[in-house]
Amino acid sequence: MLNQEIPGVARAPLSESAEILYGFTLRQSSPPTPAEAGLDLNLTDNQVDGAIAELLRLKLLRAGAADAGRLVAVPPEAARIRMLAPVLQDLARQQREADRLWSAYTGLVAVYQEKVLRGARSSPIEPVLGVSAARGVIAELAAASLHEVVASQPGGARDQGALAESLERADELLARGVKLRTLYQHPARHSQPTLTFVEHVTGRGAEARTTSNDFVRLMIFDRTVALIELRDDPLSAAVVRDPSVVDFMHAAFEFAWSSALPLSPGYDRSMVEIASDDTKAMIVSLLVDGIDDRAIARRLGISMRTCQRHISEIMRRLGAKNRLHAGYLLHQLQDREIH
Repeated sequence: MLNQEIPGVARAPLSESAEILYGFTLRQSSPPTPAEAGLDLNLTDNQVDGAIAELLRLKLLRAGAADAGRLVAVPPEAARIRMLAPVLQDLARQQREADRLWSAYTGLVAVYQEKVLRGARSSPIEPVLGVSAARGVIAELAAASLHEVVASQPGGARDQGALAESLERADELLARGVKLRTLYQHPARHSQPTLTFVEHVTGRGAEARTTSNDFVRLMIFDRTVALIELRDDPLSAAVVRDPSVVDFMHAAFEFAWSSALPLSPGYDRSMVEIASDDTKAMIVSLLVDGIDDRAIARRLGISMRTCQRHISEIMRRLGAKNRLHAGYLLHQLQDREIH
């Protein structure tokens, strides 16, 4: 066999007949004809023709210079160079094209960054009106994020359509190694769609926590640009690029995050009880400040019925006859704690 006679050719993709013919041609002092090769090797005409075609295709055989009817074996290194030359040329062309595109986009990055910074100086807050436009901006900013995206989602249950869109975006960010942290209010612990979403993303490395504190809907991308819900139009948003304002927003998020409770996928009775007590404590604080029930419910992201149930329980514990009496008793307790 040829792979035993000529080191280095064993890995050549040759049929047995082609391998035998190639070895035979190499051993001859003068180039043989196909008929001579077939006679000496005891191969049929079809076997010889097939082997010659195979060797010609792999550039391992060529016609004789003086006599085109004779077979000349080509060294494997020379054949490899001839075989790979077009491929290498194509690779070189593609590399040149890749280098050209890389340079072009590198130049555009500088232009983009200069424009963003200039825009931040001249217009640090850019309104984005309407849900569709806001979602488009979120998709664009998420696609450009490299390190971390943090978000605060006030309220309880989230819209399932919004969750599905968020899930796709979260998967893409986490797949690229971008850290993802989301802060919810405690009522999110009672929303099964939200818990299903959290279970999926935390399983891939994201983090989620809940708090009783009131906060705005917010997203911060790589600590360089933020998207915040408009106060008078919750379906619209504002893009904030001013570094000082974004830093302040991020610091506020970190402060809320540091005291928030971890939101794990499974039902955790102890965490639910802590969250419930935390919610009641916040209600007490708001009652002392004279905030009405509707405003309390809105700030805590709970329904009016749930808010009033909590207030009734607080009044029962205080022994208050009505809401006004509860406020008085709470002030009394607060004064005692201070003194």
